[in-house]
Amino acid sequence: MADVRKLMMDLKANPCKETIDNLVKELHNIELYLPVVVKDPEDKESIRIINETHKISEGTTINPAVVITQDGKKFLSAFTSTEDFEKTEGYTETYQGYITVDFNFCMKISAETEDIEALVINPFTENVILNISKNPPGQEANEAPANDMDPNLQVRQHLEIRILPYNIFNSENFLQALKEDGENLLAQMYSELYKKDTKLKSPFSPSDFDIMNLNIDENVSITRITMPNPGNVPAMAKRVFIANNPETDEKVYYAIVTDPNNDQLFALYKDGKSVNLGNAPEEVVELNTVIDCFKEYMNGGK
Repeated sequence: MADVRKLMMDLKANPCKETIDNLVKELHNIELYLPVVVKDPEDKESIRIINETHKISEGTTINPAVVITQDGKKFLSAFTSTEDFEKTEGYTETYQGYITVDFNFCMKISAETEDIEALVINPFTENVILNISKNPPGQEANEAPANDMDPNLQVRQHLEIRILPYNIFNSENFLQALKEDGENLLAQMYSELYKKDTKLKSPFSPSDFDIMNLNIDENVSITRITMPNPGNVPAMAKRVFIANNPETDEKVYYAIVTDPNNDQLFALYKDGKSVNLGNAPEEVVELNTVIDCFKEYMNGGK
């Protein structure tokens, strides 16, 4: 498992064919966990078997977990551990259980289901998206097709969930630089990351970002970053809030993250811990919600 997580992190840092191939090779060596719903809600016996054995009894028809974007695109969802499944808000309530499957099984379902466009591993955390080839000539459905990652997606996620928070928590002058000239700073960071990871030119300019700095009181300062429009792509940041206590230099990185059902509010802490705080509030009250969350955190909450 550690190897898979490391490979997923490597893929975020360097989305090239070699890292994709290494990840896919390792995915073939582990069990994956596929949340399911039995199609017949009265079939209690099949539900019992799934919960006890994590297998499907003969003749049972299931609906697997699917992420649906706002424009109707569907991604099959699979997890690399039971913990990843259980900590994803809403999944344990929506799905009756999970079955243990291999990577080829996931690819087979994805390839044979007409409206599934991709397989997503650990949605809303690592969120690794593998594109699906719909059984090209000469390739069986249970073979893993060649996978190509969207470099724009990978570069953006790399900056939003790793590079930006790392600099905020660990670089002494970064937050001040962000407050003073954040639009240009972020555009430059994207440009350098695109050049390093994809050899492509960044599509973002300073005008794609908007920075607002607010000193709420002596203990709370907020920097809000409006990110480039992510469209309907799941698990991308729409807005980021850096909450800071100037007296103690405590910081929390909050992000409004796209989700096909309801956008989510995440908090990321200096120790690397990420917490899903639930459905994102309406945009008009986002700032107040972040302030309340940060004050609760300073008082010992999450």
